[in-house]
Amino acid sequence: MTPEQQARQKIDGLLLQAGWNYRTEMLATGADRAGFADYLLYDADGTAVALLEAKAVGKDPLVGKEQARQYAASLGVNHVILSNGDLHHLWDIRAGDPVRTLAIPPPATVLGSTSAAPRDRSELWTTHVGPDYLQQMADAETALRDYQVAAINAVQDKARAGDTAFLLEMATGTGKTTVAAALCFLYLNTGNARRVLFLVDRIELRRQAVAGINAALNEQYVVRDYYGDPAYDWERTHITVTTVQSIDALMRHGEVIPADYFDLIIADEAHRCISGPNHRRLFEQFHAEKIGLTATPRTLVNNPVADDDGSPAAQEQRALRDTYLAFGLPPGEPTYAYTIAQGVTDGHLVGPTAVDVRTEVTRQLMSDDGYQATLADYESGGDDFELTYRAGDFARTFLSPGTNAEFARVYLEEALREPETGLIGKGIIYAVNQRHAAALTQALNQAASARWPGAYNSDFAVQVTSHVYDANIFGEQFKHNSLSGQHPEMPGYATSKTRVCVTVAMMTTGYDCPDLLNIGVCRPIKSPVDFTQIKGRGTRRYDFRNNYTDPLVREQIESRPKAKFKIVDFFGVCEYHHETDYYEPRISAPTPEPSISDSGDGGDRTDGPPVEPGTPIEPGVPTGKGVFIRYGADQTESATQLTFEADSRHILERQPLLDPRAELRRRLEATNQTVADAFTEYLAQHPVDDDRLGNVLALFEAYATDADARDAIDGKRFADLTGTTLPLNQYIAVPDEHRERIPGYVREHLLDGEQAA
Repeated sequence: MTPEQQARQKIDGLLLQAGWNYRTEMLATGADRAGFADYLLYDADGTAVALLEAKAVGKDPLVGKEQARQYAASLGVNHVILSNGDLHHLWDIRAGDPVRTLAIPPPATVLGSTSAAPRDRSELWTTHVGPDYLQQMADAETALRDYQVAAINAVQDKARAGDTAFLLEMATGTGKTTVAAALCFLYLNTGNARRVLFLVDRIELRRQAVAGINAALNEQYVVRDYYGDPAYDWERTHITVTTVQSIDALMRHGEVIPADYFDLIIADEAHRCISGPNHRRLFEQFHAEKIGLTATPRTLVNNPVADDDGSPAAQEQRALRDTYLAFGLPPGEPTYAYTIAQGVTDGHLVGPTAVDVRTEVTRQLMSDDGYQATLADYESGGDDFELTYRAGDFARTFLSPGTNAEFARVYLEEALREPETGLIGKGIIYAVNQRHAAALTQALNQAASARWPGAYNSDFAVQVTSHVYDANIFGEQFKHNSLSGQHPEMPGYATSKTRVCVTVAMMTTGYDCPDLLNIGVCRPIKSPVDFTQIKGRGTRRYDFRNNYTDPLVREQIESRPKAKFKIVDFFGVCEYHHETDYYEPRISAPTPEPSISDSGDGGDRTDGPPVEPGTPIEPGVPTGKGVFIRYGADQTESATQLTFEADSRHILERQPLLDPRAELRRRLEATNQTVADAFTEYLAQHPVDDDRLGNVLALFEAYATDADARDAIDGKRFADLTGTTLPLNQYIAVPDEHRERIPGYVREHLLDGEQAA
């Protein structure tokens, strides 16, 4: 098939898909055209309204511009479409230049550009928006709450003042998607937008946003989610919901989206969605009005970067992550704000209570000074030495099966119960990393089996992280009370058999589960943005009466409203973020001794004899192979109850107790298979010294799977690695050549497309 025939075949299909009536015309027969036909396009009445100038596949359609102008003039039509089957331009020959489009435009687009009057922006603020706005205008059932009306009115007021960018800071659970849907309707219905781009920051939020917008607008406009489908109908879609990564991938593969293609862009979870240089660049290249939605905007104050010496380069890095600056606003001054405290006071949200179950170690890890321990190398006869551990060291240093078992025991004792069933209320536990999540899930299931034999069969807790197959589906099933099926002992009452999901980051931003009663914090959280997002998972109101499946039963039972949710706080994050009012009377949990694993995967190896629960750890007593801890007088009493073994190589790096290659094989078996295969290929091309294998693998895996670590590395904000799966000290331990080479290698071999968080 010749390039001309290929183009003809593609264009025929695209014209039919766009809804055109057409016929081909032999408008020229010169040698340069070889008899290739153009297309004359007709409206529903049979009137010719546009000409399509066709070029061969691979040939720039703009080369036919002047020729097409002559043909169109001779036929008496004012619009020309220039296309080679892959690239398309729409041109009104009376004025302006050809405009790139993502597809062959349908008749409504071409006719609209002919007959539509210039938009009247004043309609944005002269249109009355009250509680019944969507009910009256969209024939929808959704009634706007008072603060939602206030948010839309604030946008209207600022639009009247000439603003074209707006930031709405609204607490989780206050209906940001409903507000966004109403604003979409306002812009579309007043003619101030023909196409809206709705950006979300995660794959799993696309369908959730589409469903929310459709429900609010009663499907008055076409809303679709874009996920890379080459046949996506851009021209017939009013609101496109997608991720920044999808748009970036589309454009990196050669597609050009005109700067004025979208009239309105809404960034949901704007603190993440447009954070970082690549995302900000894409956001700013479009000449559209912009609205940001977030519960937790980032600012220059709470968003430090590594090596911030006050230089212009350092300030630029900080500015790229500042949510207020992205919308042209002064720090701390959004267009409108509605906080959790306001929502609780007004009765729209549920407030938290918290239980402080910190250990001495977790308390000090959250402090600026960190946790200090004196250790001795009794095998080699070396001197005592002190080490300081910080929050990022927790997963690598202080976790063992005993630690996770104690976390599980305390969680089961402290978690709130469902008011109707007495079951442990649904909860989410936030782990340090994926391996920690797996270990916690196992510990919770073991604890549940011991307490309720035969009731759960390892379904009490489920790991929901990006390495788990169908993890996105698990989150939705948990939300809809069907994860692992419904609880067998509760006929007629819909609630999940699974009572807790263990995650790292997937169930934070944007995850809605109204009947959630418990949040377990099993990792340090120093970021105020992350803390507010995690806390926000529990703030939604809920009536447990709705779980009864029989409508007659629901009518006869009094309301069972969710009165509060509970944070089981193993790290004192509430105190760290100055929210101590949440705390109930404090209970004491044990203080672990450092348990150090050579692989850094959570400390599950045991080299020394176990210590029975409840046995004090005496000062100077060996606790593992090669290392023991000398506690000060104020620490000895609290260092009880659990076993934590230590291994000298991780601390001292003096004696190779393990074969590095055997250890590498073990770690690769526990790693995502695609990443493991790519790393094996990398090693074949770029050898790594045995004593550096663990750190190089950690960088490779983190860059491939941890978006926060990847953003920190790409933006050279190395301090932001704290709290990611790649602690800063481990990144520094990677040889320079591999630090420079791995990001590019991973992008080329693993990140050629959209990645799940």
